[in-house]
Amino acid sequence: MDTKKAEIVTWLFFLLFSYATGQTSICPAPESILPCICTNRHEDIQIWCTHSDLPQVIKGVQKVGDLIRKPIDELIVENNYLPSLPGKIFQNVKIMRLMLRHNGLERVSAAWLESQEMNLVEIFIVENDLRSLPAESLMKLQNLQALTIQSQNLKRIPAFSGLQKLRYINIQSESLNAVNENTFENLPNLEKLFIQGSINLRILRENAFYNLPKLRRLEITNCGINLIHMRALSLLPSLSEISFSNNKITDATMVGRAMRDLPVLSHLNLNHNLIDKLSEGGFVDQPMLEKLFLSHNNINVIHHGAFHRVPKLRVVDLNYNKISQIHPESFLQQSGSGVEELTLIGNQIMHISEFRSLLDALPRLKFLDLSDNLLQEIPRGALRGHPSLERLHLNKNNIKFIQTDAFVAMPALRELHLSNNSLNDMNEGPYWNLPALKGLDLSYNYFTRMQPKLLYHLPSLRRINLSHNQLSIIDPITFMELPLLEYVNVSGNSLVSIHPATFRNLANLYELDASVNRLIEFVPGLPRGLEKLYLHQNQITSLPTPPSPDLDLPSLRTLDISSNGIQKIPHGSLKTLHNLRRFYMKRNGLRQVEMTTFSDLNRLEILDLSYNQIMAIHPKSFSKLNQLKQVNLHGNTIENFDFMAIQDNAALSTLDFSKNKLKSISPNLVNRALDVETLNISSNNLNELPATLNMMSRTKSFRC
Repeated sequence: MDTKKAEIVTWLFFLLFSYATGQTSICPAPESILPCICTNRHEDIQIWCTHSDLPQVIKGVQKVGDLIRKPIDELIVENNYLPSLPGKIFQNVKIMRLMLRHNGLERVSAAWLESQEMNLVEIFIVENDLRSLPAESLMKLQNLQALTIQSQNLKRIPAFSGLQKLRYINIQSESLNAVNENTFENLPNLEKLFIQGSINLRILRENAFYNLPKLRRLEITNCGINLIHMRALSLLPSLSEISFSNNKITDATMVGRAMRDLPVLSHLNLNHNLIDKLSEGGFVDQPMLEKLFLSHNNINVIHHGAFHRVPKLRVVDLNYNKISQIHPESFLQQSGSGVEELTLIGNQIMHISEFRSLLDALPRLKFLDLSDNLLQEIPRGALRGHPSLERLHLNKNNIKFIQTDAFVAMPALRELHLSNNSLNDMNEGPYWNLPALKGLDLSYNYFTRMQPKLLYHLPSLRRINLSHNQLSIIDPITFMELPLLEYVNVSGNSLVSIHPATFRNLANLYELDASVNRLIEFVPGLPRGLEKLYLHQNQITSLPTPPSPDLDLPSLRTLDISSNGIQKIPHGSLKTLHNLRRFYMKRNGLRQVEMTTFSDLNRLEILDLSYNQIMAIHPKSFSKLNQLKQVNLHGNTIENFDFMAIQDNAALSTLDFSKNKLKSISPNLVNRALDVETLNISSNNLNELPATLNMMSRTKSFRC
């Protein structure tokens, strides 16, 4: 019964769709082609035959052919009972794209596609029980461009020989166990070839992929490949991307040998295999190779000459292996290696000093990532003097000690990340002399006090992240020598107060985050150019009031003072915030909103006052907020609200009054004041709702 209902619903959907498109004249009457359904978009016709058996499907397809003489753009045969398909089943129609899906199909006749030789452009088959596909049924499809076969039981790939226009092949089968020599033969236009999920496919034999002049991309993934013949890939002059990820490959040298005759190979993906080392000559004579991915293997050592004569190699991904040692001459090039990105995340590297010689052999290196290793210290000179390195990531190690002048003579370094380590105040410093450094991340360490020496010799610094340390004190002159600083994050610390001189001279400061501390007062001495200020989850109980200059921030666009203890917004305290767009003040103790509370915020767009103790809102409190788009008053104790107060806020699109104590809403106000895109008035004390709520023209989401 459920299946029958589903079929009726689906039929009605397609019927309505046809009428909605205004193209009903091409399709015949629905009852005349059952169990098939016809839809069309402009001149393209789609036929969908479903939830039936073989005789009925044949009958429906024949009627389609009798009534529609135009070529069918797409024929979908889905969710039927069709254990087999006889010859010439589609002889009465002209099909361009054929999809067979979930029909219980086990076998097809060698002549099942006869009469479609000049019509078919694409075949898409998803049939888990299909065991084979006769090669002779495909060989005459002169216009076929794309073929996809997904089956759990397909053991053999049919020969695709001679399909002159075929450009795309995708085979997915758990049971596939071999790729024969002549399987992909005489396919002059094949560009992309994918074989996936064949865990029993272990060997790529000689000439498995041979003489495919336009093949650009080959992916054999999630299979069981452990042996590749050195001539498995032959006469493939256009092949530029290969992926053997998620296989059982243990020998990288075997892969390297098989790749040597590929003149334009630029991307090689060997992620998620079982490679345990990179031996000498592993990757040799690959003149165009640019990107090499070897992550998630078992590599523990990289030997001398592992990468030899690969002049265009730029990116090497060795993440999540077991590497503890890399030979300093593993990259051998006549004019020096051109590698620009080397990532070694999640390995077992203990001593960064051992990489000194390796870095010398990589003079063009721009990005080095040694995060999530076993580093404990950065000794003096270990990273000294690299001319091109721009980004260095040493996150998530156990670095406790950085020797004086550990980071020096690195003129190009602009990003240094030392997050999630064990750095503390015991280090003497200065640690660095980095004139070009713009970003420094010291978050998730154990600093308790910010001192000037920590930031000595960083004249170009723009961004510093000191979040989630144990800071209780920031020396007032800490940032004195950093005039270009734009972003400071000291959130998640133990700060109780911040000296007024701390940020005063930072004319370029754009964003400050001091959230999740123990601040008891608003941060004093902030530069007037500040645009974003985050102070949520502190212990601030009041806002500065005139004539105090502490909230004189005319450039401020975002202010978050949520989760504090502010019970009142004093008159005039927000009067200089002329550019404020977003104001977040949830989870305070705010009790009321007066007429002048927000009157100076004429550019405000988002106002969040949720989870306060607001009982009353003045009817004119929002009257001057012409650009207001979102108001959140969820979780307060408001009993009465004059919704006429927001009728002139034309830009308002979201209004949340849920979880309050509203008792009634006047029907006359609905279309004038509550016609917004998103309205939530749920969890109130409303006994009845105005019928006019269902007539709001703009509302897309309504909860009551």
